[in-house]
Amino acid sequence: MSAPMNGSHDVDGIRQALHSVASTYDLSAGLDRTLRDIPVAQRRCLSLLATCEGATMQELASRLGAKAPAMSQIIDRLVRRGMVERRADSQDRRVCRLHLTLNGRSLIQRARDGQDQKLALALENLDADTRDSLLKGLQALVNDDRK
Repeated sequence: MSAPMNGSHDVDGIRQALHSVASTYDLSAGLDRTLRDIPVAQRRCLSLLATCEGATMQELASRLGAKAPAMSQIIDRLVRRGMVERRADSQDRRVCRLHLTLNGRSLIQRARDGQDQKLALALENLDADTRDSLLKGLQALVNDDRK
């Protein structure tokens, strides 16, 4: 059984901590200028596309909470940057699938490597029990089916 929440103080504290963690381990953290020059919406799109290669624009828009016209602009800009390419669907030529280019994939990999290094250094300061509790707590937040 979990401990009762201490009102809005718990929610505020956890929200602030999650925001700080997200900011600290953002894809642009400690990276070269190329990634820092890419707007946040485009970075989020690249990061998501790295996990769902071949998604449609509608699928990305839905997962990012974006409207179709905004998503179209984001993809257009990423295509012009040489980070994303559009490919016709093999089953339905009317459907356009989105894929990272080698350039886009390389950029995301460098970003993730930077994140991993920074996170590994931070985790070295925590004992095994604290790391285990942190992981279990984060997994519980992600897996909470009451979202």
